Amino acid sequence: MAQMKIDTGPVSATDTVDGLDPLPSEKWNDLLRARRIYLHINLPHDCRCLLDWVVEAQKFRMWEKTGYKSLEDLIQHGLELDPLQVEWALVGLKQLKPDWAIPFDEAVKTGKLLSKHGGDRKSDAAKNQGVDNTLIERGTSRKAYIKARLERDGKTELLGRVNAGALSAHAAATEAGWRKRMIQHEPTVEGFTRAITRHLSESEREELKGRI
Repeated sequence: MAQMKIDTGPVSATDTVDGLDPLPSEKWNDLLRARRIYLHINLPHDCRCLLDWVVEAQKFRMWEKTGYKSLEDLIQHGLELDPLQVEWALVGLKQLKPDWAIPFDEAVKTGKLLSKHGGDRKSDAAKNQGVDNTLIERGTSRKAYIKARLERDGKTELLGRVNAGALSAHAAATEAGWRKRMIQHEPTVEGFTRAITRHLSESEREELKGRI
C-alpha cells in the first residue's frame, strides 16, 4: 500500500524541524521563506527567535537540504540578513538571555562590544569557526546592559535608584516594562494559596477557579 502524505497546510515561521511534529525537509525552503518575512517585520522590535532558529539550522545542517553552500550563505541569502551582524546579535542574545523584547540593533551593538577583543575574524581559523562562535558564553554584566538602556531611554529616576543600591537592575527592568514581574513561592498548596491571595484580584481568583 502506498504511503499517504498529509498536507498540513501553509508553513508558519514558528514551525520547527525538531520536536514532536517536525517539518519534513521538502518544506524547509518554505520555512525559510516564512521566517525571512517574519524577521523583516519583527527584528526591529524583537530578535529573540533568531538564536533558536540559527541553532536549529546548525543542528540539522539545513543548508544542505535547501540548496545553500553553508550556514552563512543560508543566513545571507535565505534569511536576507548580514551574517556578521547576526553573529554579533547572537553573542548579545546568548549573554543577555532577555525575557523582554530586544531589538536587533541593540543585540548587535551588545554583541559587537563583546566581540571586539575576540581576535582576527579574517583569519582562516576564524572563518572556519563561522557563526558557531556566537554560542560561546562570554563575560559581561546584565546589570551594566540594563543601566545603559535606562540611561539611553531617559529613565533617570530608575537609574538613580539602581546606582544608589535602592533597587536591583532586574527590578528596574520590570518597572520599566521590559520584563514581566515574577513571584516566588514554596511548591506547596499553602505556598500557592499565599501567592494567589497576595497577587491576584478577586475577579482573577474567580477566573483561576474556573480554569482549574
